[in-house]
Amino acid sequence: MSNHKKIYLNLASNPMRNRGLFLILVALLGVSVCIVLAMGGNIYFQYRGKAHEAELAVAHTEKQISDAQRATSQLDTRLEEMQKQHGEEIEFINGLIYSKSFSWIDFFSALEEALPASSAILSMSPFPEEGLSMEVRFKVASASMNELLTFIARLAAKGFKDIQILNESKSPDGQSLSEISLRYERDI
Repeated sequence: MSNHKKIYLNLASNPMRNRGLFLILVALLGVSVCIVLAMGGNIYFQYRGKAHEAELAVAHTEKQISDAQRATSQLDTRLEEMQKQHGEEIEFINGLIYSKSFSWIDFFSALEEALPASSAILSMSPFPEEGLSMEVRFKVASASMNELLTFIARLAAKGFKDIQILNESKSPDGQSLSEISLRYERDI
């Protein structure tokens, strides 16, 4: 039995035998930890700088929004003051624009086509309204009640709305005088 190799169960008696592998593994682990720490630190500082830039951008944007809101409120206040000062002038100018855009030719043509030959319009008062309509009151002289009814029927056929006879009377020469109110809606 002299050929057998001796097994050393006490590893502490020869500590150098297994130490090389242990040192290599510890060195690899240490280098890996250093690399991971270096990369993590690099990422941390990069994103820390980007986060600071983002905070500055958000603060700048919030300042711009507050400035814009302040300017808007100042303009609203100024607009209200201008409307109070120049409201009547604005309404007058809008009325001029309305009367300029209103087709008086179409209105008078439709009125003339509806008017019987022996009847006549004596006076007229237009009352422009907001939107596309206008109330018109006028006095008409007609030879008989039948002519007045024919005139009203023709007005309705021409598209006049809310036709009302407000009052009736007789002229000294025997003609029937009637005051009529109606609504005319203009075409755009």
